[in-house]
Amino acid sequence: MPRGLNSGSSKSLVEYLEKEERGFFFDKNDGKTTGKEVQKQIDNNVSKLTKHEDKFYMVSFSPSQFELKQMIGREVADLKDLSYEEKIRLVSDLRSYTHNAMNIYAQNFNRDNITSGKDLLYFGRIETERTFNHYDKEVKEGTAKTGQNKEGLQFHIHVIVSRKSADGRVKLSPNTRFR
Repeated sequence: MPRGLNSGSSKSLVEYLEKEERGFFFDKNDGKTTGKEVQKQIDNNVSKLTKHEDKFYMVSFSPSQFELKQMIGREVADLKDLSYEEKIRLVSDLRSYTHNAMNIYAQNFNRDNITSGKDLLYFGRIETERTFNHYDKEVKEGTAKTGQNKEGLQFHIHVIVSRKSADGRVKLSPNTRFR
């Protein structure tokens, strides 16, 4: 996230992530959590952080269309081509992928008391659409317009992760130079 946008409340980020539809975030236990509850938990896990310190981070996982097709197990052109069962299985697989990635994220802090994603406070949201931005090649060439939906499978995951560990005892930052 751009510097400074994560040193206050997570409200704007949570609202942004609810842009496709109001719904639930998932947590490390795969529970369903509302946006208001996500904001409350992230914003309340800030003890001993100064006013200008980062309070949370956003991590994104964006599998390619090829990788998504591999996960589905067949050639598909669009979200509409998936059966209900395939959508459920794909969402479950993407959640599992996120949990595994957050385990690795936690282990990379090299802290004795932070060993897995269970030690983090994080919430994920799976999105199924992407839109073209002004800097995309297609917009510059005039073949697409800013804000237009991109074609194909566009599943991706956004994760809001607290700067503090789940127990609130340890400050964590992906920006640290400590190895």
